[in-house]
Amino acid sequence: MRRLLYMTALAILFLVASGAHAQQGVAPNQPKIGIKVDRDTLVQGEPFELTINISTQSAVDPVVRLPQFGALRVLRQSESHPMSFSFSFGTGQKNQRFSKHESIYTFLLVADRPGKYQLNPTIVEVDGKRFKSQAYNLNILPSGSSPGAAGQALSQTDPKNQTPQAPSAPDATVKEIDPGAVDPNYFLHMELSDSEVTVGQMVILTVYLYTTWNVGGIHLIREPGTEGFWAETIDTGGSNRHNQTQVTVGGTTYDRVSLRKLALFPIKTGEITIAPSIAQIEVRRGGLFSKRKKVKRSSQPLTLDVLPLPEKDRPDGFNTANVGRYNYRAALDRTDARVGEPVTLTMTARGSGNIRNLILPQLKDVPGFKVYAPETEVNVNARANNVTGSRSSKILMIPKKPGVYVIPGLNWSYFDPASQKYKTLKGSAGKITVKPGENSTGGAGGTVESDPGTGDGSFDRLNRKLRSITTRADLQGGSDGITLNRPWFLFLVVLAPFAWIMIAVVSRTRRKMAENKLKGRSKKADAMARQALTHLSLGTDSMPSEEFFAEIQRIIVGFLENRLETAVAGDTMSELDARLVDRGFNEEHAARIVSEIEGCEFARFARGASAPEERRKALKRVENLVDDLGAVRVTPEKKDGA
Repeated sequence: MRRLLYMTALAILFLVASGAHAQQGVAPNQPKIGIKVDRDTLVQGEPFELTINISTQSAVDPVVRLPQFGALRVLRQSESHPMSFSFSFGTGQKNQRFSKHESIYTFLLVADRPGKYQLNPTIVEVDGKRFKSQAYNLNILPSGSSPGAAGQALSQTDPKNQTPQAPSAPDATVKEIDPGAVDPNYFLHMELSDSEVTVGQMVILTVYLYTTWNVGGIHLIREPGTEGFWAETIDTGGSNRHNQTQVTVGGTTYDRVSLRKLALFPIKTGEITIAPSIAQIEVRRGGLFSKRKKVKRSSQPLTLDVLPLPEKDRPDGFNTANVGRYNYRAALDRTDARVGEPVTLTMTARGSGNIRNLILPQLKDVPGFKVYAPETEVNVNARANNVTGSRSSKILMIPKKPGVYVIPGLNWSYFDPASQKYKTLKGSAGKITVKPGENSTGGAGGTVESDPGTGDGSFDRLNRKLRSITTRADLQGGSDGITLNRPWFLFLVVLAPFAWIMIAVVSRTRRKMAENKLKGRSKKADAMARQALTHLSLGTDSMPSEEFFAEIQRIIVGFLENRLETAVAGDTMSELDARLVDRGFNEEHAARIVSEIEGCEFARFARGASAPEERRKALKRVENLVDDLGAVRVTPEKKDGA
């Protein structure tokens, strides 16, 4: 009877609390989103810690989309879940089940430049509804500023930091995407800056990944097809960090990652098809220790209409590579020279377009000069949706006899796609007055032909710099005679291969000894790992977080080395993944092992990972992993060339 009264009282209290909760106008599945920084004053170059705390109550696990930090650099990040439990009330068809979750995301950030930074809202999806917090503003002061000038480092535009969010306008410009190509989780998409251009005109091709999941790694397996184009890769300003923005497609907010950006210059007319690109991506749906998987996604092909250049006002012999916007200059490095002294004519085109393939004017034979083949110099700067730079052609001319010579003006033409017109730029080289050489034997009328003579003029100095490689060698013996006949030389010749053989034998012996230490340990691997885990569980609560997860990682690596009978401690994660698959483990096993090792690396520096519950979960996962892997039949290691 007493137990019945107790249960009744609890039910009444729960109903009263639920009614009061409803009267306050708060839905039971509305999340709480909080954000804070660890200091009031944020200064350029000084790291600070930003924490996002999310509490939810829902029937299913929430889906969290964290903000992008843009120009802020992320030095370290961690994730923990200190509270997670479920409860239910009601009976029969009215039974309702709820789960409470708390997630803490911690980021160590630094700003390289002062100013105001705005973080995108945090988005939480629970029970099919999407909640969006307000944007957050960070005020970064210049280095050396006084703390009093800071004000509040973190501010929100609205104290009510979460409301049910209806589909809103895109956060970035998104071209129309075929609904058939859209996937609610992740998909690959290619975009062209123009659908119709003239031959030689630049068009920008961008390969995007749209995703609502957490992405761990991206590898472009196949580049977009560029047959029929001259392609130039555009620098997106990042190395390992991809350009990423938030956009809205069909009412769903995606993280859009720019994988590749190319400047394409069509070299033929007609309809050109750009073959699709294929990417392999590693995604996670949940938190730090959630299961990861690798998937492949292919983009759609694209077509581009390429028109021929107009025939009206087209210069004779015009080359279709000279398309863009340029300026041009042709000039001599001197107007006075002596016979045999080099004179350089430089032609330079600067601007935007297919810089590498520009065709500059050709200088024909100039009476009174020996003309050499041009030397070309190209500078290309491909970034910010454009390809700019310069192309220069330097021609060396050697005057052969005195006189006054007129170098013809070398005009150059290009086609401007913006105005759809041909433009011709003039290059006036000018006159050259050639005087007799300093060592000329012919007086004022002396000449220099192909033989520069034996004087010490400029041409003679130039000829010495360009002289042929000497084909004769002057070998002189020392006073002691020829080295080959010395007894000690024969000893060194015999010693060298013997020393090499000894080094090879010692190396092979050491390698065999290392392998023998691991042989026969495969059968004991399970027992050794379980014994180590049992010993670790006794000191779980007292051991520092860094030591605990380092020990977990050591146990996993030791277990793998015993099972495989080979060292794996020096492997990268991709090498370890491949090694495990080659030795008989399936991809799921390999993914779980790599996920646990990576999780230990992150957890060693995560504050929330020190919670006892997190440690017990980690121990339980590793125990289950050892049990599952212990039943796998390991295949022999493949030898090189097998």
